[in-house]
Amino acid sequence: MRKFPQSELGSDLTLAGALITLIVIARLLPHAPNFTPVAAAALFAGTMLHHRGIALAVPFVGLIASDAVLGFHDWRMMIVVYGSLALPAAIGMLAKSVRVSRMLAPRSEEHTSELQSH
Repeated sequence: MRKFPQSELGSDLTLAGALITLIVIARLLPHAPNFTPVAAAALFAGTMLHHRGIALAVPFVGLIASDAVLGFHDWRMMIVVYGSLALPAAIGMLAKSVRVSRMLAPRSEEHTSELQSH
């Protein structure tokens, strides 16, 4: 298990708390159709937070807190919804390890040696 500096943990918890608060507020207030603040917050958490467990907890805690106010539904439906909203967090964690510049314009060995010889 990787040890994180105390400052990373503190900043992760602060950001996670802010994201969870935004999720709860966004679910309780009226909003536009197809507006997905939970998925956006999950993706952001997966990308920005250092602790994977905290990143995955953000959508779950936000959903549980807002469902406590809105009312819980059938457990089978909740498993599907909660699981599908964990996917953006996982995608965000994977995106951290892939640099966009490598995806858009991968460098070949030939091109790199040409650039170095000039």
